[in-house]
Amino acid sequence: MSDPEYMKRLMLLDNELRQPNSVLNVDGLLDGVVALVADLDYPAIRRNKSAEQFLQRFAESSDFIKKTRMSGDDFDVVKVIVKVLLGKFSWCGISHLEKFMQ
Repeated sequence: MSDPEYMKRLMLLDNELRQPNSVLNVDGLLDGVVALVADLDYPAIRRNKSAEQFLQRFAESSDFIKKTRMSGDDFDVVKVIVKVLLGKFSWCGISHLEKFMQ
């Protein structure tokens, strides 16, 4: 692991994963795993051995990713701004952030 060329490539990869606008951003890769697991989870597709092996390996990880990432439950509605036919626009605050700010 003392190869300087390898360390240089590793640092470049690390920088790409941390850049918010990068195609290789960590959030995008996590979204890809969750979407792929959801798309492969159909009986007709599960007959494929490769798809079944992928699901066996990553289904639990996909569930963990969905549980731990930010969701609508992490927000408190402060005020409903406008109600429209298909939903409503609300001003929200992050639930756990308010506890630290008080």
